[in-house]
Amino acid sequence: MGTTRPQPNYYEILGISPNATPQEIRQAYLEAVRRWHPDRNKTPEAHEVFLLVREAYEILSNPALRKDYDQRMGFTIAPRTEPILGTAPGPRAPQLRIRVSYDQIPPLDEPQVWYALLNLRSPWPEPERPHPLTLWFVLDQSNSMRKEGKMALQKAAVRYALNILRPEDQVGIVGFHDRPRLLLPLTPMKERGAIERALESLRPGGGTEIAQAVELTWRYAQQRLSQRGLTAIWLFTDGRTYGDEDRALSLARQWAEAGVICDTFGIGGDWNESFLEDLAAQTGGASYFLDSESTAQQLIPEKVERYHYATVRRARFTFTLSPQVQLTGLYRMSPEVAHLPTQSPVQLGLVRGGERWLLLLEMRLPPLRATHREGQTYQVLYGRIGLLPWGGGPEHEEGVVLQVRLGERAPSRPPRAVRHAVERLTWYRMQRASREALHRGQPHKARKLLRNLAARLTQRGRLRAAAQVKRVERRLRAGALPSAKDEKVLEYGTRLLMLPENVDAARRRRSS
Repeated sequence: MGTTRPQPNYYEILGISPNATPQEIRQAYLEAVRRWHPDRNKTPEAHEVFLLVREAYEILSNPALRKDYDQRMGFTIAPRTEPILGTAPGPRAPQLRIRVSYDQIPPLDEPQVWYALLNLRSPWPEPERPHPLTLWFVLDQSNSMRKEGKMALQKAAVRYALNILRPEDQVGIVGFHDRPRLLLPLTPMKERGAIERALESLRPGGGTEIAQAVELTWRYAQQRLSQRGLTAIWLFTDGRTYGDEDRALSLARQWAEAGVICDTFGIGGDWNESFLEDLAAQTGGASYFLDSESTAQQLIPEKVERYHYATVRRARFTFTLSPQVQLTGLYRMSPEVAHLPTQSPVQLGLVRGGERWLLLLEMRLPPLRATHREGQTYQVLYGRIGLLPWGGGPEHEEGVVLQVRLGERAPSRPPRAVRHAVERLTWYRMQRASREALHRGQPHKARKLLRNLAARLTQRGRLRAAAQVKRVERRLRAGALPSAKDEKVLEYGTRLLMLPENVDAARRRRSS
């Protein structure tokens, strides 16, 4: 007996949403054909991808076939201005929607994994005028920055930010190796020449000491904090710091309390992504892998614009878990992907008008059969999200109550948004598991995980990501280990897959 091939997600193959118009479908098809036609694309997977692209267009361009496909796949075509249910109307009311993996679970003698997806929009519109921005660059000038054009890439990334900053914005620069040094005190952007001279004064030499650099930056930054504008710290590095990570993380928590946001940028392949991610996440920021000037050119203007037009000054999630409940993971999936701390309070970062916070909570519930009866409601988490407006005024808050009913009936299927989020988290974890297996000396297990991941990504239309995974798997099959940079490419490539469908589709269209 033959097997039935899993139904591909044709919308993801073309990089569009289920709400796409016929014109958008055709445009996406033509772009995909130009990218994947075997006559132009000589990669091994091009022929397979091209066939999937053609198959997707044949179905989605036919109204009857598309309707049948949408029904079989469970796509619900909603208006683009979908309201968020369960919230009071009005422009100043925080809008929160909570979806859980199961609203009813059986009381078992063993722990259960349970998910909640929080979808929150800002209650305020995007400001008409940009907020003044104070941006501190903390730049690595250790000896390793001489290699592979890393110093040039770091300077180019800074210049992409300078090109979009406004005359009223201010910039400061701290350089660091074994010891930090203030290269430029806070300087208005209208003095661009002084900023460029300070940037050019970077000279590689010495080791990497990050905690001293963030201490010096904070010493100067806290002297000029403004209630009118935003203060941000950008840390660039290509290396690892040893023994001072806890000190740096403690400082980042002070930044968060003062309303300062930190983003981190890794260059090359040898930096510690776990540390940089933790450092940024303490403030609601994010960490990034800069592998080329084109990556910086795409990423950095978008970040600066989000600072300028943020709709809240601070967003913070505080919560209390029921006894024995464990929060095993908290992931921000929009507007920027980040693995957030699991200890309250948690800084959520910034959004622009039209953007949203999308948070996935993974919880481990304790055995419940001995302590709870069928029909009871079990409260998992109680908390609040506080949103602080610009220009003063009271904090607006939204209560977060996560609970589940206990019952023996078969659970309903999780909502599609939750399935989507958990599936993409699984892709990311498969990549991490492959990497860990390889570091434990288990290349066969690593290859198997990568093959399975590539198959899933291809089925879901994540064709570029699948091609990256296949390239690493082929190297392992040939007996070659992936480089540290290859591992970073997979790490941050699969992390970006956690973006929601509409955000990810827009990003892919911009990058192509």
